[in-house]
Amino acid sequence: MTNRSVEMTATLDKIKNIRSLDEIVTRGGQAISAYREQRRGGNSLPTDEEFAALIERASFGDGPVMAESLWQAFFRNGNQNFFPVFRNQAESATAFRELFGEAAVEHFVDAAHKVIDGRIDLLGLTNLSIGTDVDWHREPVSSKRSPLKHWKEFDDLDSGETGNKKIIWELNRHQHFFNLGVAYWMTGDERFAAVFADHLESWMEQNPPGMGVNWASSLEVAFRAMSWIWLQVM
Repeated sequence: MTNRSVEMTATLDKIKNIRSLDEIVTRGGQAISAYREQRRGGNSLPTDEEFAALIERASFGDGPVMAESLWQAFFRNGNQNFFPVFRNQAESATAFRELFGEAAVEHFVDAAHKVIDGRIDLLGLTNLSIGTDVDWHREPVSSKRSPLKHWKEFDDLDSGETGNKKIIWELNRHQHFFNLGVAYWMTGDERFAAVFADHLESWMEQNPPGMGVNWASSLEVAFRAMSWIWLQVM
């Protein structure tokens, strides 16, 4: 029996212990979907036409759904539905200084400078070296690099090939993006925006959909998405 067959059998055995029919249907569907994705070697990106078909047309009027219209609608909706203070950067920066003081400004600026220098604080660990060209699969304490394989193939309890998953997942939540955003707003220093863009681009290049330890938990995907949304709006 292959490793994939063993994993599928183990998943189905877990499903048998679930009492709710709805939960069986939901988890069974998830298991089958993950297994199919694993057989394909990852989840493929939709074509432009397939992606456009998934978009709610009412949000874009009669025009074509393309990258530019998506970008414009995102920021328009952000101004309406996100935090109103983000509509005026200068006033928000002034209010931040008045409310929290220069010590708070220095805290965020110092943290952002550390990121520029390739260092970061995570989970009580300080000055971890992630480098200026970040390897998003490298766990910075043990320096172990997790292999680029389907997320279903990782053992959550085995740190032998990945190092401490909590640390690598925390890095890949991208919560340091918020530090970069605040520092940019407080100083106008384009280096903070450039590092954000570099990190975002390199992450997408290194983490094709469904491949690697950074896709192994939907919770981590959600945290990462929140970090991206915050910085895109800022």
